[in-house]
Amino acid sequence: MQLHESLFRKLIDITSRVKTAIYDGDAEAIKLLAREHNCVMDKLNRAGFSKDTDLFDLVREANNQVGGIIGEIRKRRDEISRGLRTCVERKKMAGAYAKNAGPARFLHH
Repeated sequence: MQLHESLFRKLIDITSRVKTAIYDGDAEAIKLLAREHNCVMDKLNRAGFSKDTDLFDLVREANNQVGGIIGEIRKRRDEISRGLRTCVERKKMAGAYAKNAGPARFLHH
């Protein structure tokens, strides 16, 4: 139980730090924490399944936190995607305006 408990607590700690990094917009920290997360998950996989029912609440907390972070990352990704689409559309509109209503066009009339 001690190994599993230690690893799940580490996972909760990493997840908490990821949440902070997301709010700070720190992509490098997120990348490093993702590596730490993968390392802990590998250790959990190697440790195997624990039948210790005392770990249930800890496992549930870790699962809920990781699920919440995944939701935050998706939300942030969607916000960035919307911003990029808006930027591209504005650039297209400005290009179309410059092409069709630019000052050079009035010189030829």
